[in-house]
Amino acid sequence: MPATVQQIVSGIQNLTNTNTEIIAALEKTTIVNVIFQGPATVGAMNKYCQQMSTEVLQPLYDNTPALTDDAQAKQIADVVRDFVGVAKKRNDLFVAKSGLYAKMFFGQPIAAGLRVMEGSGDTLMFMLVDYAPSQKAAIQEQAKIWSAGMNAAIAA
Repeated sequence: MPATVQQIVSGIQNLTNTNTEIIAALEKTTIVNVIFQGPATVGAMNKYCQQMSTEVLQPLYDNTPALTDDAQAKQIADVVRDFVGVAKKRNDLFVAKSGLYAKMFFGQPIAAGLRVMEGSGDTLMFMLVDYAPSQKAAIQEQAKIWSAGMNAAIAA
């Protein structure tokens, strides 16, 4: 069954909220408590990946036609801009905290999680360009920001 615009918007907003949870875990992480914050961070990343799959990607895959209403397409572009802005902050924190996680045994699980987040996010951006064609340029611009942030976080 095709997804509604509201389903997709809600799914992306939920991802933004989960990114906020990841940010909170990252902001709390210090050399003293990394052993406790590592599992919280990895758990929030897992939640994010599950949400991406079930709340956004799968509904878009389910024979969802491209939007013909420019107002709805703009709504998608706006929620993507918010999502990418929060993801950029998350990625900046991953870069800043990467040394802490690498010193403990969380470096590899976090790196693996980031790669999954990158792949699913790239897929989402490609799908949204097709879903909201009148906002192609705006979504592609956000995709560039998304990609640069993910590359930096993974490289750290």
